Amino acid sequence: MLELRLLNDNDITLVEDWLNKEHIKRWYEVPGDCSIDDWVYEIENRHGEFQFLTHLIAMYDGRPIGFCQYYKCIDSDEGWGALQLAGSYCIDYFIGEELYLGKGLGKGIITQLVDKIFTLPDAKRVVADIGEGNKASEKALLSSGFVLFDTECNRYKIEKVLIKSYSSDEEDELFSLIEREGLEWTYWQGENRARYKRALEECDVYLAYEGETLCGYVRVRDDFGFGVYIVDLLVDKDYRGKGYGRMLMEQVCRDFPHSAVYVMSGVDPYYEKLGYGVEGTIFILQSAK
Repeated sequence: MLELRLLNDNDITLVEDWLNKEHIKRWYEVPGDCSIDDWVYEIENRHGEFQFLTHLIAMYDGRPIGFCQYYKCIDSDEGWGALQLAGSYCIDYFIGEELYLGKGLGKGIITQLVDKIFTLPDAKRVVADIGEGNKASEKALLSSGFVLFDTECNRYKIEKVLIKSYSSDEEDELFSLIEREGLEWTYWQGENRARYKRALEECDVYLAYEGETLCGYVRVRDDFGFGVYIVDLLVDKDYRGKGYGRMLMEQVCRDFPHSAVYVMSGVDPYYEKLGYGVEGTIFILQSAK
């Protein structure tokens, strides 16, 4: 099992040995900018000058296999370009033991780091800088939901996703999301808007926000305890591939822990990819007029 724990004094020699291994040193030593000695110095002075850094050891089945850290971007003197500093945290990470490379543990470390940071009340986004050509790290970040946002610095970020219940104050924002989806989603057109507004009022509706942007929603109908039906699920085209659809559905399951939850599907391959089973079939008795 993979877990992260705080670094202690007994770990410093091991981390220094890892930093001097070629598969790590090539990315963590930047001539004229940062040396391996600089990394060790920061760790040794983590209770003083560098107390804004949180250093962690990655453990797998009780064995230390790697190192990671996080810090508020605003506390660092690094150049962040156009990044909004408030609420931004940066991460660094590596697997030091060669036997554990290529096993997906890098993604696991990143995921646990992000989850840990997003428990902090001020955290809104996590960023990571990687060396140009570091394909393994790039793959791990992308598969963890990060996106490249600064090509000059090879910098990636992931925004905190907030799942919340819908309120009428968000009506215009929600209908704008639906309208952007195109002609298949006609809820925003003409008389449909008023009808769909009533549907929203009578159903449970959850919204997904990435930062300040509404990027998806789900509409749910509770059949009086005989099942909960997901009637609509939509994620904005620009935010797909990040798992937001699954997050919305998982929130429904958490809020209805004792009910069977069903999805009214028009895109079977999506739900099959998520591993959901098929239960029954829908037949059309009469088409809408």
